[in-house]
Amino acid sequence: MKKRSHVSLCLILAFALCVSGCSLFRRPQPPVLVEAGAHAGTVAEQVVQTAQDLIGSPYRYGGTTPRGFDCSGFVQFVFSANDIRLPRTSGEQARVGRKIARSDLRPGDILVFRIGIRSTHTGIYVADNTFIHSPSRGGKVRYDAMDQEYWDKRFLYGRRIPGLS
Repeated sequence: MKKRSHVSLCLILAFALCVSGCSLFRRPQPPVLVEAGAHAGTVAEQVVQTAQDLIGSPYRYGGTTPRGFDCSGFVQFVFSANDIRLPRTSGEQARVGRKIARSDLRPGDILVFRIGIRSTHTGIYVADNTFIHSPSRGGKVRYDAMDQEYWDKRFLYGRRIPGLS
């Protein structure tokens, strides 16, 4: 009888955690710069809004549409939706625009990370040390914090694209 009540208690606790949306299983959400559906004023705000609208899109190697993005396909799509042409690969995106130090980042800047020996990863800076990107196989477009150990160690620099203000 004791074993059955222990199992019941575990099931009740698991259900309570699921219903309450336990913060252990959620990524912190950054402050929203532009409310969904609102008219964004600057091109940078429009870029951030477009990126936010794509949260949850699946990762797909070589993907360039909301049906599936890799990191550079996501960045290229977001900027293209705002009439800014960018190269297709993260290596090429890492050379576009003006190099920006971490302390000078503004919303809409492209972030460049070193992944492995020769690979780069790109994302879009939102605000408050937070960015949006398409992370890896099995993942979805999401927010991440730049000060998470993984990203903090790999951050190289930002790129400011001409025309963002």
